[in-house]
Amino acid sequence: MVRVLSFFISFLAIQGCNATIGLFSNPTNAAAILDRDASSTFREQVLISGVCKVSNEESVRITGDINTIIDLPCSNNQFSHAVGLSGVDGVKKIKIELFSGKVNELTYSKTFTVNKSYCSEEDFDDNGYAGGSGSIASPFTICTAEQWTTFSEDSSNFDKSFELKSNLDLSSISNLVPVGNHANDFSGIFDGKNYTISGFTINSPASDYTGLFSDLSSGEVKNLKLTGFSIVGNNYVGALAGRISNSTISNITVEQGSLGSPGTTGVSHVGGLIGYSSNSQISEIVVTANVLGTGSFTGGVLGTSAGSTLEKIASSGLVTNTSPLACKNTGGLLGRMNNSTLDQSFSESRVSAQSGGVGGLVGWAQNSSLTNSFSKGDVSGIRTTSGCAVSADQVFAGGLLGVAFTSNTSNVYATGNTSTSDGGDLSPLIGLRYSGGNFINSFSTGTIATTVSMREGVICNGSTGASTNNFWDLFTSGLAVAGTCAATGIDTSVNGSENYFFDAANEPLASWDFENIWVEFASDYPSLKWYEDGIASQ
Repeated sequence: MVRVLSFFISFLAIQGCNATIGLFSNPTNAAAILDRDASSTFREQVLISGVCKVSNEESVRITGDINTIIDLPCSNNQFSHAVGLSGVDGVKKIKIELFSGKVNELTYSKTFTVNKSYCSEEDFDDNGYAGGSGSIASPFTICTAEQWTTFSEDSSNFDKSFELKSNLDLSSISNLVPVGNHANDFSGIFDGKNYTISGFTINSPASDYTGLFSDLSSGEVKNLKLTGFSIVGNNYVGALAGRISNSTISNITVEQGSLGSPGTTGVSHVGGLIGYSSNSQISEIVVTANVLGTGSFTGGVLGTSAGSTLEKIASSGLVTNTSPLACKNTGGLLGRMNNSTLDQSFSESRVSAQSGGVGGLVGWAQNSSLTNSFSKGDVSGIRTTSGCAVSADQVFAGGLLGVAFTSNTSNVYATGNTSTSDGGDLSPLIGLRYSGGNFINSFSTGTIATTVSMREGVICNGSTGASTNNFWDLFTSGLAVAGTCAATGIDTSVNGSENYFFDAANEPLASWDFENIWVEFASDYPSLKWYEDGIASQ
């Protein structure tokens, strides 16, 4: 009897054993590709179907490098079945044979990639996760909203390791409960594996320590994107965490979200990423979100940084503080930084506040250093009725920094416009320098405007500490006099000087590091290399 088998499998055309094998590239049920252990291990289902002309007593057997041996009837001269393959990249063999002994051997070769959206509803273990034991080598894995809820309630494992294995939509949870609390904080490791958590809502206007995580202590969160969220809390509010201490945060993106606090006095520490950071390391952060505070310390990324190291951070959006009380401090990136360092960072956020230090990048910097950074957002402040400790003036508005209190600033610039109502100290760069600190290698280009004249400076107010190699744009700012801080004016309306602050050969840019930190543009102000390289790689 003549027996003919015609088989179909993906990706390769093979002919042999007197059987024609046609292949197609999108087999049914072939989407289940899964990276389980970060070592290129895959699992995939591939549909094999064909025509068989044999007697009804004979069957088709599929064997080889498949997960399970499969016996199929040759019914109505047809067979079809999805077989499972697993392993690592390379050659796999599938054998298709009749019980009478005729064999077709197919060589199946493919480079497997990770399907980041894949997560089977069957991936639950006895712990309520998608797998893992909680160790660093084998983290608990999460891929559903139910598993996230398990995670947030699993306080006995808050010192363990966790990771996402797919994008996670939390919109099905009406009012998300943060992971941990101030009395029982998260001290483990959470790796987002570059997946996205989206759609979550937290509406807890009376609750402190509000965010995806409530409080981290000696913990780590990395490689995560947050989007499409809304958070309302009381004190210590951030998209990622309300408060962190002695922790590490890296490679986090926040976008398309809003954070706020209720219209009550005393609300403090509100940030687009973290409300309050103490003795922590934070790096490679990009935040695009609107942030509203009604009390002390509001920032586009952090409300307050105390004793922390911050680098490679960027923000954009609208940052607003509506408190009428004095010295509340608001910044496009940071509301307040104390005993902290900020390097290679920038903000394009628009900042509006009623009192205290109001800055395009930082509202108030005390005993801190700020280097290799810039701000491009406009800043506006309102002078209130009661003064701050450093001055009888009630608002200190700067395009870069509201107040630099015993703090050092170098290799920085600001291009936004700065304004106040009813006076105050204002400047396109630093509203007030107080009690020492060096100020070197900077420039500003923005305007200043106020309804009541108080102290106005082209780069800063206050003369304490060194002020060296600082510049401002006479033409774009409309300001002709340097004020209390020493600076050199450059008229960019003069022929040949139009691009003065674009050219790395000119001071202060000539004193900056354009090999490792800064990027020069022919028709724009400098940017930071880490950020531009990230855009180029997308």
